[in-house]
Order: sequence, then C-alpha cells, then structure tokens
Amino acid sequence: MHLHLLYVHYLRVYVDGHLDALDVRPGPCTREYAPVTARAVGFWQDRPVAYTRTFDNRCELHRGTDALFDF
Repeated sequence: MHLHLLYVHYLRVYVDGHLDALDVRPGPCTREYAPVTARAVGFWQDRPVAYTRTFDNRCELHRGTDALFDF
C-alpha cells in the first residue's frame, strides 16, 4: 500500500471516522476568499459517514483535513 494511503487511513482511525473532528495542521493561511467544498461519503466500520464542509480557500482545506483530500 502506498504511504500516502496509509497516512490517510491513520487520519480516519485517529478521529474514528468522525471527519468533523479533523484539525490536524494548525497554522496561518492567507485571508483570500476562494471557497472550496470537501465532501466524503462512505462507510467507516459498518456505519455510514457523510462529510461536507466548505473552507474559505485551499490552504484552510489542507490545514483542516491534512492529506485526506489530496488527490
């Protein structure tokens, strides 16, 4: 398995599938407003998971979700 996929799996395990709990890379971002919406739908340990969140820009997306949406 690719190391990136292992890390993303670790992130999901860390929050037990509750993606709203991700806040893994604190730090500054620019204040530009270029909204980005992240969406994930699926199952985590036999329970449905649905996540949708709009971030002010891509930097905030990466700060809030780390590698989860890097594809």
